[in-house]
Amino acid sequence: MASVMEIIEAQEVNAAAVDAERDKLYQQRVTGSLMDAVTTTNPNDTTSIVGAVAGLTSALVSGTDKKTHRPAAERKADVLSYIKQFHNEHRRRPFAAEPWDAQLNTSDSGQMFAQYRASAEARRAVFTGGDLNAAAEDAKKGVAGAFSNDAYPRLAYSEVQLKQGERDKALENLELTMKAGHAPWHVYRSYADMQLAAGNSAKAMQTVEDADRQFGQPLGIAPYAIKVYRTANNSEKVDYYMERCRNGGSRAHIKVCETAAGLELDSGSSQSGGGAAGVRGFFGNIISGGGNR
Repeated sequence: MASVMEIIEAQEVNAAAVDAERDKLYQQRVTGSLMDAVTTTNPNDTTSIVGAVAGLTSALVSGTDKKTHRPAAERKADVLSYIKQFHNEHRRRPFAAEPWDAQLNTSDSGQMFAQYRASAEARRAVFTGGDLNAAAEDAKKGVAGAFSNDAYPRLAYSEVQLKQGERDKALENLELTMKAGHAPWHVYRSYADMQLAAGNSAKAMQTVEDADRQFGQPLGIAPYAIKVYRTANNSEKVDYYMERCRNGGSRAHIKVCETAAGLELDSGSSQSGGGAAGVRGFFGNIISGGGNR
């Protein structure tokens, strides 16, 4: 019934413009009838007065809103209030809810969902400034069980540990899920970011190379790879990924790659220098002490 009221409510909203136009025409009709009554009524003639009143009555009756129901929004609110008052504990019919509950709370699926819920709570605490001790407990629950090396629980645990200043343990969590296979790109990128932050550019470059191979050299990796190799002053690899961008990317993608490489279109470095030469020139300036970082 609440769903029906929602449909009727939408129809009422769509009909608002029609109602407004109808009301406008109705007002015009009443105004016209009133003016006719004023100009044609003879105050000394009973027949004339009766005729004027009859004309006005006709106009008013024809414009009367003949709706017999209250607005759908009000009726929907009443229905929802009734449900809440008398059926709040059974909002979903038992025969429809029981199969879902069985799947969510039992068997391997139930175990997996429980671990993922704990991991989600841990991540929420990390990114909203919550209690890190509670987050650590939730993160431990996420990696305790049959799905302990799944990417999501390990990622959540690493984020908690990184927030607590335990970088090495955070790296270990990501390493576990990468070794287990099927780790998503986000895991590789987080691992490379931590290595870069620690000044270990060799590890970061190796991580990018592993991810590139794992995912079949996707174009989407190129901008981040350029960032890593640029940080490591590896101009050859920057050139390589820039070529991949230019050969397979859209104009917007190429611009992102050029930004990652530190090339400015308005300076002419990416156009006048031409591809690899422009990037090599950029790195030549950095190594020699010139240019802008």
